[in-house]
Amino acid sequence: MRRVSTPVKLLIKLFLLISLSGLTAAAVVGHQSPDLSGIKGSDGGAATVGDILDLLEQAAIKRSAPIEITEGDLNRYLAATVIGTQGDRTAEIVRFERVLVDLRPGIARVVLCWSIRGHRSTSSIDVHLMGDGTHHRAEIVGGSYGRMGVARGVMQPVLPAFEALAEMCDAEIKALFKMTKIQMVEDKLVLDPRF
Repeated sequence: MRRVSTPVKLLIKLFLLISLSGLTAAAVVGHQSPDLSGIKGSDGGAATVGDILDLLEQAAIKRSAPIEITEGDLNRYLAATVIGTQGDRTAEIVRFERVLVDLRPGIARVVLCWSIRGHRSTSSIDVHLMGDGTHHRAEIVGGSYGRMGVARGVMQPVLPAFEALAEMCDAEIKALFKMTKIQMVEDKLVLDPRF
């Protein structure tokens, strides 16, 4: 049996130590909740909530003028209409809190918030909308676990939660995609239903 020399053993152990340290740091950063105070409507205020679905359907029928939906209005609408539940054994320790949308130029960051034994945990995806006027499509361009930004492929474990959210908001998404032009700017969604 061949013995490995001491410098090679040292390099292997050093590599393992660095790898373990990196994984530990990633776990710590992934469990830190990001600052959500910059997202409009995240305070959960009891303001009046407009019916965004009705607004989108009316705009698609009339096709008369562009409409704007602010980030605050969108988040208050989602807080009033989206109710999440945990199933199976995790229901005892995990509680769904809310979904938030942070609108940035060209990107919508969709944030899911959970409370795990009193500690807030978040997962988010960055969605880019593309379209030519009659056909629109959404593409996930990235995401994050807590404060740790990750590539879209690493978001696979939480995609079922985002898919369930998309199913829950199916009517709103279909009405949104009836618009001719969809533009995301800072803190608002500008929709133009005109041909």
